[in-house]
Amino acid sequence: MIQGLSSRARLSVPPPKKDLETHWEAYKLRPDKLGLDSLNDPYHGWVNEHRDDASLESKQRIMGTLTINPNLPEFYAFFQAFPKVEIVTSLLIRRQFYRKIAANSLDYKSLISLNLPSTLRELYIFEDFNKLLHSERSTKRANRSLGRALSKSSRFLENLSAAFLVNAEDFFANLWPTNEQNSNIIPWENLRKLALTSRLLHPEIGRGKINKLLIAAGRAAAFMPKLEVMEIWNGGEEHACLFRYSNDAGKPKITWACNWGSHVQLVNNVVHCWANLPRHRQHPHGNLTTVVNRLRRGRKQVKTYVATVRYLKLRSSVLDLISDYQLFWEEYNHSKG
Repeated sequence: MIQGLSSRARLSVPPPKKDLETHWEAYKLRPDKLGLDSLNDPYHGWVNEHRDDASLESKQRIMGTLTINPNLPEFYAFFQAFPKVEIVTSLLIRRQFYRKIAANSLDYKSLISLNLPSTLRELYIFEDFNKLLHSERSTKRANRSLGRALSKSSRFLENLSAAFLVNAEDFFANLWPTNEQNSNIIPWENLRKLALTSRLLHPEIGRGKINKLLIAAGRAAAFMPKLEVMEIWNGGEEHACLFRYSNDAGKPKITWACNWGSHVQLVNNVVHCWANLPRHRQHPHGNLTTVVNRLRRGRKQVKTYVATVRYLKLRSSVLDLISDYQLFWEEYNHSKG
């Protein structure tokens, strides 16, 4: 059933391929007919019949900046503060809402660092980006202090997913193998599902650093008595990687999957750390299953992080259903092009 369509709704059907080819040939002849050398428009990023880059002005028209300011003159008529909302059951901002909310309107950094409510049970953050609109994102590094702050403020949560905004190595910083084990760590008493991204899961990063990350994650899991699934993942051009811990009906399993390297194995220190979690002590070393897989998509087939998302057990937590659909539609059409 399709709801919300008016009697004037119109369905656009693409022309046959033969017609498209005819139109394209006609398009290429337009400069001669118009008396122009070419149809290039570098200012708007149109070069050699292809979109080269978007101008800052065009980016701002699409993205813009939305400022929510209660001190605007339009609000003066109220002569009082806005009423307090006693109960908020959920807040959802999908990736389809392209306009950027100004930092002073929704200061998520302060919210995570100082004011995450103790009544909050689920938090899902996905810092998405587009190469054309956010060319600087490819070199941007996650905020390390924000990762540490989220680790501290997440102790009351049951489900948490944070993609690209923070790195897993910062979230687990206090449990890093090179650090002395802190006996004063506050446990995540209620946490059941955790998904984080890490820049260390990359073919150019040495296995030593990756192993330390997996050990730190295992140390943290020891303070998560209700943990059912933890996934640490990463993806980008030519690389996709995933580490998963799951405990279904008392059958713990760790899985490593990536699309690079050959004869990759999880080292004994990593396996030992995960096998000896407090909840496994009734069966020391005996009931932990270890799986190492090679992802089916080759490096040349992987264009974005979407290649990893499809393998996540916590996929519905990492991305809202509509955002998930949009991503895979874009990836599919990109691969066709």
